[in-house]
Amino acid sequence: MPPSVTLARKGLTPYGNSSCFTSPSNTKNLYFTNLFRAFSKVCTCSCWAHTICKLHCGVGVVSFAANLKDVQTMTRIKEHNIEWSGKINGEKFSNILFEQLVVRKADINKVVFKNVHFKNSHLGFNTKYSDCSFIECKFYGKYSSLGRPAKYNNCRFENCEFVGTDLFTGQHFYNCFISGLMKNSILNDKHPKIDNNETVFNNCNLTNLTFDNINIYGKETFENCELPNSGIRLFDNSGDKLINRAEEICGNFDNDDKIENEIIFKRELKNGQNPIILDNLFLDSFLKTENSRKIFEMIIKEYEIKQ
Repeated sequence: MPPSVTLARKGLTPYGNSSCFTSPSNTKNLYFTNLFRAFSKVCTCSCWAHTICKLHCGVGVVSFAANLKDVQTMTRIKEHNIEWSGKINGEKFSNILFEQLVVRKADINKVVFKNVHFKNSHLGFNTKYSDCSFIECKFYGKYSSLGRPAKYNNCRFENCEFVGTDLFTGQHFYNCFISGLMKNSILNDKHPKIDNNETVFNNCNLTNLTFDNINIYGKETFENCELPNSGIRLFDNSGDKLINRAEEICGNFDNDDKIENEIIFKRELKNGQNPIILDNLFLDSFLKTENSRKIFEMIIKEYEIKQ
């Protein structure tokens, strides 16, 4: 049981089927030795351990839902408005919500983050992460960033959730494994007038990462990477030939159905990018009409690269 949760047996009130296998009075119950293990699929009835138990703690009532993730969320420790700097080695953090965490000029090595949420946090001004593991973590919030600039070397992000437009602005990932969900992010190249604008993945394994509404505006974003093995479509744009084709086809239409495709293949945004990478979730939401989808398929015909 996480140290942040203290349970008093007195006042523990079960509800539902008292003869259930998960009942605390049932000596055969192997799951009740740990409250969280009681939330299992052993029982299919409406017993208290699989619906709600009420813990009377003197000043209030805390209700635990049967879903284990809900329990983890309720017990996550909140750390607010703190700052890290310097060297951090071999630490382990679990079941924490970091809100407005700021990391400055830090060298973070072999640190493990498990079930940690980073909300409106900036994970690196001139910061380096080496051999770190992020397991089932979430990065979100309007002001969140993985660092600008920040470098991640030989790090693992296992089943993590990344949500935010600017979350990936200003980082370099080298030899990293990343799985989970990347949503609403914009990935750019270097900009002559904006410092630390680029996002670079070098020799990274992204095969188990899902792209959801990702906009890639860089031709140097992915270097020798294994891209997601599902949910994306790749298109040959060598010599900008796909952009040229899009401009030609869109020029033959006078209605508004072409507008989405003009944006998708806009030269200023996709120039030099090869292959052009588009995720299915983005296409499904962005192409509003049947005609706009037909125009898209006309453009990419014979240019799609089969994975």
